[in-house]
This record gives sequence, C-alpha cells and structure tokens, in this order.
Amino acid sequence: MRKNINLGSIDLSFHKVAAGVFQHILEFWGYEVTIQSAPHEKMFELQKEGKVDLLISAWLPGSHEVYLQPYSNEVLQLNPIYEPYCIWGIPDYLAEKGIESIHDLKNPETCGFIQKEINGIGMGAGISRFSVEIIEKYELQHNGFHFTSNHPDDFYRIVEQKILNKENFIIPLWHPQFLHQSFQIIPLKDPKYLLRGQDKATPLLRKDSSSLFSEKEIKILSAIYLGNEAVSAMDYSFSKEGLTVNQSALKWITNQYGGVEKFVSHLELLTH
Repeated sequence: MRKNINLGSIDLSFHKVAAGVFQHILEFWGYEVTIQSAPHEKMFELQKEGKVDLLISAWLPGSHEVYLQPYSNEVLQLNPIYEPYCIWGIPDYLAEKGIESIHDLKNPETCGFIQKEINGIGMGAGISRFSVEIIEKYELQHNGFHFTSNHPDDFYRIVEQKILNKENFIIPLWHPQFLHQSFQIIPLKDPKYLLRGQDKATPLLRKDSSSLFSEKEIKILSAIYLGNEAVSAMDYSFSKEGLTVNQSALKWITNQYGGVEKFVSHLELLTH
C-alpha cells in the first residue's frame, strides 16, 4: 500500500529545489508525495495545523524560530541540510569605493551616491525583518534610507537590472541564492549583529507523521546534506536555465551521485 506524504516548502525557489531532493527520495521509496508551497508564515501555520508532514526547511534559529516556536514540541528536527545566512550586500564595483560596513552608509560622502530605497522581498522573510531593524538600529532613516518589499521575482529583476546598469545600491540577500552564480555581491560588516549570523536549514517532521516512515527511512532522511553551493546551483538551474524543480534536483543528484538509487545507497552507508 502506498503511503501519502504532504511535503511543504516556503514559496521561494531555493526552498523548492531543496524540497525536490527529498521528493525524489520519497518517491523512490514508493510514497505518494503531495507538494505544498506557501509564504513563510502560512507554511509554518500549515504544518502546525497538521496539513504538512515534512517541511523543507526552517532556518534556525535566526530567521524562522519565531514561526516554529508555537508548535516546536510537535515536530522532530532532522539534521540540517545547509547553512544559510543573510547579508546586506553591495555589487563588487562598489567595494572599490571604500564601503566595508553598514556604518559606512552614514558617511556624508557615501550618502551622496548610494540609493536610499532598499528593495527586498516580502516581510515574512528573515532578511526583510532584519533590514527594517538595521535601518532603525543603525539610524539610517535619518539619512533617508527606507525599505521596500517586493514580490521575489520582481526583486530578482530589480537586482539584476541595477547591477547591469552599474547602479549604487544595497542588496538585502542571503546564501544560498542563484544571484551569487551570476554576480559577485560583497557582504557588508554588521557590527551590531542584526543579521544574526549563520542559521541551520532544518527539515521539520511532525511527530504524529513520523509513523508514516520506518526508523531506517527517518535516519536516511536525516543523513541528507546538500550545502549552500548545491542549493545555489539547483536554484540557478530552476530560476535561470528553465528546468523544473524536479529536474533541477535530479540534475544535482545525478551529477553528484549518478542517480537517485545511488544517492539513497550513499545515504544508507552514512547511517550504518
């Protein structure tokens, strides 16, 4: 008898391709996988309500702990699959102008040529919440800086166009992300540590869904490790090369391990 699994991911491309790797493994085992994507808050709400069995993944503790906290005792945290972190970045051509730290944005000379509108993605993302806090805590609002949220696709287009136009602007971004495959984006120092440093991208499995899996399968799922570079590469395949989520995930699995079966065999060895 086939078992049904509700697999959830935050509705951003890099989360989707990471979930795609898990989908390939689950389907290889014979599970019927239903995919759900939703914005940050909604995705965690769906898992809290029991409508998502396995969520790929929560960035803990910095970005997503606030969403997990209300039901953290209802899930198993599997081993992290990569180590994401947020940045306030600048295009490499701006680094030549001596901008190294967020503090430097307050310098009168820097203020004269840096664009004051800081475009980012929706407010559910950690980087967007952090950006609003950065403007306040570094008192950048007194220099005219302000944050504007955008649909992610619009944000990516804004960044690409501004870099191609050699514009002077701030990029609230994160690793892993496909833009790093095309452009050199330099992180600014954050002495107030408002970007929270490195998180752990942690798959969450509802405890009441764990009976769907054998103990061995849970160990194998917890042995999956992708890394930032792999997620960025899959994100690029999906976002820029026209591959589907599943194709992007399979391309990485095939390039690294020679196919899903060999990937699962590799993971089985890691659990012994």
